[in-house]
Amino acid sequence: RFDLIQQNCTDDLQINQILGGTPPYQYSFFEQELHDENPNRSKAYDIVITDSVGCRLDTTILVAIPEEWILTLGEDILVNLGDDIQIEVFSNRPIQSIAWRNIDTSNCVNCAVIKTTAIDPATVFVEVMDERGCLATDNLNIRIQKNYDVFCPNAFSPDGDGQNDSFTIYVGKDVKAIHTLQVFDRWGQSVFSKNNLMLNNPNEGWQGVLKGIPAPTGIYIYFAEVEFIDGHHELFKGDVLLTR
Repeated sequence: RFDLIQQNCTDDLQINQILGGTPPYQYSFFEQELHDENPNRSKAYDIVITDSVGCRLDTTILVAIPEEWILTLGEDILVNLGDDIQIEVFSNRPIQSIAWRNIDTSNCVNCAVIKTTAIDPATVFVEVMDERGCLATDNLNIRIQKNYDVFCPNAFSPDGDGQNDSFTIYVGKDVKAIHTLQVFDRWGQSVFSKNNLMLNNPNEGWQGVLKGIPAPTGIYIYFAEVEFIDGHHELFKGDVLLTR
């Protein structure tokens, strides 16, 4: 008699113990062809065990074939700078533990779903252990488009109607800060200057006032220093029409 151990995570078979006969033993495995409607579920093997005095045991065993493990993070992704990203582990086996690399997991270390913000290109790796202790890995490439766009209005009308009454710079999720916004008249005189503006707040911009009185209608020149979340700095400049 012998005990046969089927390994959980490999295709190996191991004879753990032989009772009877005279050691040492020699044994051989011969795979059979199965005529089965589901041949992927099991395999049959002829086993021949011979001891040192020539005694021989011939038998057949049926070995269960586990379902193929499908583990994936999905296709590589292309996103814009500042976009929200969700990466999820898909597995057809129950998951015991997850180890991520090259992505911030401070909010959830052992989660199957990770959310982050697109800042720099990266290759994310994951190693997963199932309930039997088997390991599988996958990776996913994150590519990032960096357009560095902001919206600079080309006209405003500070007439108190509650619409388009001020001039400021409007930004997306890829912007960290507007460090400065300066406005000059056509002779180069400064009419407005402010540092560290609140993002997308019209009240932070120029209200069309010069020294406490309404500024004349006409063309004005602006400069805005913007910092993006990836550390890139850019100076935006142009002209804006003040109308009433």
